[in-house]
Formats: sequence, C-alpha cells, structure tokens
Amino acid sequence: MSSDLAVKLRSGTQQAHTAAENVGFMKCFLKGVVDRDCFAKFLGNLSKSLQQINFLQISLFG
Repeated sequence: MSSDLAVKLRSGTQQAHTAAENVGFMKCFLKGVVDRDCFAKFLGNLSKSLQQINFLQISLFG
C-alpha cells in the first residue's frame, strides 16, 4: 500500500474511529469487561463487515 493511500485512509476514517472508540461497548471492550451476549453480537457484526471488505477486495483487485 502506498503511503499516500495510507495517509488518505487514516485521515478519511479518523472521525469514525474516534466515534467508535467512545461508544460505551468499546470502552468496556478495551478494558476487558464485556457482557458475553454483547460480545457475541459484536463478533457477528465484525464477521459481516469483514465479509463485505473481502467482497470489495475481490471485486476491485480480482
């Protein structure tokens, strides 16, 4: 990845990352204190996100 792309990605996603880090769940997650059901939902959502990223990667780069 070129450094120019990395800089654009970092600056373009900074607000979203900051907002996500300040959600109550993430604050607890980072402290290691998370309800099991909430964590399971988090993993399910993460899985869906990763599937979409993989789809986009294949679509764009073959």
